[in-house]
Amino acid sequence: MSSAIISTTVRPFGPQLTVFPNEILLEIFKFLMFSMAANRTRIIDAKYFGFFLGGFGPFGKLLRTSRHFRHLASVAFYELNLFEFHNRQGVIGGVFDHCKVPALPRIVFRESLRRMKITLHLADHFRGLETAADGTSEYVSQRIVSVQQLFEHCPGARQLRDLTNALTGFSKLQELELLLIPTFDTYLPDEFQEVLAVYRAANFLVSARAVKVRVTNQDGIDLDWHPKLAQAIGI
Repeated sequence: MSSAIISTTVRPFGPQLTVFPNEILLEIFKFLMFSMAANRTRIIDAKYFGFFLGGFGPFGKLLRTSRHFRHLASVAFYELNLFEFHNRQGVIGGVFDHCKVPALPRIVFRESLRRMKITLHLADHFRGLETAADGTSEYVSQRIVSVQQLFEHCPGARQLRDLTNALTGFSKLQELELLLIPTFDTYLPDEFQEVLAVYRAANFLVSARAVKVRVTNQDGIDLDWHPKLAQAIGI
């Protein structure tokens, strides 16, 4: 007994969408942001960071489309622009904080950054609480003499240590420009080898395709021992 096979075609109903791979969408978003930007070499610093994240311009329009587009638009935004991060100094609870680290992008986007400038303050001392014989206490300057003290009391050193690590850092930078400002007040010039030995023992690892480093004092002046600090850090 023979049977005939009758071919049937089921017409799809509803709108048919073409789904582009994320890689293609990412390049489209980059083109849109680049072509609509008034300044092709835009620098994003603290002044403009909130402006763009607030949803203005072509970037803001992409952020409001969908959750998927929002993520891809954020990646494109970080890959396209040059970012500047500068820290501040301040006093917290009576302890001088040499490096109040600047606000940085969320960890999930850090590997998307390609170009970055950052300023870090480094120190040779911290302010610790000391109790006198009469029972009174006050904060006094104490020398940093170990790697443990360095990372515990110098936020700038901690940020330098974690800056480009693969887990939480900016691990895919093409250009990194570092400005290091050391505040070395407790070691005399002929004693600098002692604090440089601490920085050398910290085994900093900073990586990018191209790294530029400058070491200056607060007034932007290069001192003769500054290159030795850069060498001790290993950059």
